Amino acid sequence: DIKSICSHHHQPVNGTAYIGIIPNGKVLGLSKYIRIAQWVARRGTLQEELCTAIADEICKVTNTENVAVYIAADHGCCTNRGVSAHSALTQTTVLYGNFREADVKKEFFDNIQLQEMHSKTR
Repeated sequence: DIKSICSHHHQPVNGTAYIGIIPNGKVLGLSKYIRIAQWVARRGTLQEELCTAIADEICKVTNTENVAVYIAADHGCCTNRGVSAHSALTQTTVLYGNFREADVKKEFFDNIQLQEMHSKTR
């Protein structure tokens, strides 16, 4: 889970970041990926920039170019002001390295679907 503030309208952004990595020797504990995503999100930014910043930070810390980040988040910009939409789900993706290959990309998104199905059954 991530929480951020939209740097354009100064409204809350709440969602989930999914991270994929193909290690190049250095791996982190699972909680460290969550900490990185939450740390970057605290800065307040646009979701597209947030997705890229998380991926870049993980690449830097793990020394691999094989990183994917997918964020699905609701935006207060749309729910609290303007159109007053009940759900303003926005999805962004950054794919680096091997995640640009069709089969690896498909596996990443298939795993996201499995995680979402699992979380709905709990």
